[in-house]
Amino acid sequence: MATLMRALATDVAAEAPAGRASFRAIVRDVLALGQKQGAVRSDQDATPLAFIVIGLFITTVLYALKIGKPVTAHQIDWLLQLVFEGIGARSALK
Repeated sequence: MATLMRALATDVAAEAPAGRASFRAIVRDVLALGQKQGAVRSDQDATPLAFIVIGLFITTVLYALKIGKPVTAHQIDWLLQLVFEGIGARSALK
């Protein structure tokens, strides 16, 4: 929790060195672009949404390291689908 709270702060020391974008900034920028395109909910700021996505990926990667199997591109696509569609029942309307 302390790490997440530190990351949420506007502390520039937590960012990547000058001239290199941080992974957090890249994810935030991709989500912000998705918001502009209408693919990602726009009622929330992109920064906390980025932390949710990063948090899910961190736990997925840690699990993959624990069991000794790499995370495949298909699994990443599946995880992103779950993140964007949610874990609730699928809607009958599409």
